[in-house]
Amino acid sequence: MKAESGMIRALRTLRNEPGFALSSVFTRALGIGCSSAMFIVFYAVLLAPVPYADPLRVVAIHTRSNTTGRRTTRLRGGDWSDLAASIGIFETLARYHGGEVGVQLHNRAEWAWAYWVSPTFFQVFDAAPVRGRSFTEADRNGRRWSVADLRAADLGMRRCIGQVVRIDTRAYEVVAVMPSRPLG
Repeated sequence: MKAESGMIRALRTLRNEPGFALSSVFTRALGIGCSSAMFIVFYAVLLAPVPYADPLRVVAIHTRSNTTGRRTTRLRGGDWSDLAASIGIFETLARYHGGEVGVQLHNRAEWAWAYWVSPTFFQVFDAAPVRGRSFTEADRNGRRWSVADLRAADLGMRRCIGQVVRIDTRAYEVVAVMPSRPLG
């Protein structure tokens, strides 16, 4: 009985004071929207599963200088060679480097994000090409390249396999089209 009379009183107040009702509805909507946005970010950063199989088996290795204590995000050549020669420590090793570079397509040039990866990079993350083939050990010389969907759209996805793109002064043959987010 008390709940029913309280509800009637609340509805009368909202009807008699529309400004209060509007600000009350707006405040609730804003609160729900902010809470939803915060949860979406929280979920994406902390709760969502990582987009590759068996994430506990993937590690990042950095180089730290003994003299300066400075840490770099990639291994130097000698460190990489030592790890690669160490049999049994890791099942597979992969590395990458890159950034924004000038890419010359067949009819124009653009700035694009490009990364050079070792032949085992996509194997580590269990990422398969949309078209073409994965890298092989024969591609270790670095003259093969795979492109993401975005670049493939410029080249024509069906026609881009076998095309040549130039980055700086080097020519690369396109052997695969990877998803635009190969790890997801």
